[in-house]
Amino acid sequence: MFKKALMINEKLTNSLLNGCGLKGILNTLAVEMNCALLLENSHRQLIEASDSLRKIYLNSADYVWEKVETVDIKEKCNTNRVKVSSAKGYTFEKLISPVFVRNNIFGYVSLIRESEGFSELDYIVIEKAASICAMQIINETSAFENEQRIKGELLNAVFRGEFSEEELTYRLKLMGYNLNQPQYVFLFHLDSGQEFNRKELEDSLNHYKTAAAENLNKLFKQQGFACIMTTKVNQLIAVIPEDFIRQFSSEVSCGQWLIDQIFSEIKTFEMKLGISSLCQQASDLKKGLKEAEKTIKIMKFSKSNAKVKAFKELLAVAELICSENLPEMEAFSHTMLQKIKNYDDKHGSDLLETLYWYVENNGHLYKTTERMHVSLGSVRYRLKRMQEIGGFDLSSSQGFFDVHAAVNIYLFLGLIEVKMK
Repeated sequence: MFKKALMINEKLTNSLLNGCGLKGILNTLAVEMNCALLLENSHRQLIEASDSLRKIYLNSADYVWEKVETVDIKEKCNTNRVKVSSAKGYTFEKLISPVFVRNNIFGYVSLIRESEGFSELDYIVIEKAASICAMQIINETSAFENEQRIKGELLNAVFRGEFSEEELTYRLKLMGYNLNQPQYVFLFHLDSGQEFNRKELEDSLNHYKTAAAENLNKLFKQQGFACIMTTKVNQLIAVIPEDFIRQFSSEVSCGQWLIDQIFSEIKTFEMKLGISSLCQQASDLKKGLKEAEKTIKIMKFSKSNAKVKAFKELLAVAELICSENLPEMEAFSHTMLQKIKNYDDKHGSDLLETLYWYVENNGHLYKTTERMHVSLGSVRYRLKRMQEIGGFDLSSSQGFFDVHAAVNIYLFLGLIEVKMK
């Protein structure tokens, strides 16, 4: 048994040194031990499996790993034996050993047999496999971090305008990315919803940013696209090609999908995403970052629960609003519209919505009636009532402009909801 363990140890080490990857390591051990193996992360999501496992146990599309285990070993740090029943009626045993990466449990590697039980050799080799997998994960993570660091430094140089566009474009093309294609700047902003000391906050942020960047990179590779990223203290900034976003109905729907795919398990931080307007070339990215940052600032002051907003949704008023003057802008909009909002809240009416469609259609009564599906007389009555309540005059150019601006500020602050009809 000792000779067999040494031989398997040598083969696993050779698989690691020869760059066979996690799948190659698991397949090597599966062949030597005549069993099946799988690697899961700390959330019990399947990362990789030996071919023998896929042939025997994964022939059903509805096989769900998270729901089949009868023993919770998440908090255990030793090798454990677990009996499992699958959705299709399979009964087998898993010998599970934790995989430690940088002193934290990254996940679990499992050796699976149907009914033979586990020998002392099984315990020896599964723990060795966990160590080898940990080394491979560190290698892959370090390579990814180095690549992202270099790309991030180049991207920061783009934002700062330090290098010529031609030089930066050439360098990034060598790394497989075309910086001169039309693209958007996506700024993912993390705000802590809990009390942390500074060290805990930094550690938690670094963990989430690293995991998110790695998952985002993998996600884009799976879709056949490239993505370039950099990070700040509590932000992940990604430059995303327009071709990728065309798969979705809008930039906002794309952003929401990315959050659901990458940040769905983050409970410690509140996530907001600001999206720039379309950047046609590399020289536009600096402006794009400023647009995404401004969008995040406005979202912070907004009373809306929206997690994603595109800069183009802010329209012209976005150029007027900043964190310094937002209280004044909010006070101005309240002066114009607060009485109407109070009237709507009290009587269940929709005067504010009518006002939105009226100014949105540049004061055209007939277009307003078409969008709201109400009669012309009803719209005229509502406009007359609003002017009486609000004390403004929509027939004057100044009055119309002031109301239009106030309505847009209310939209940005989430104080008015418009039903698209």
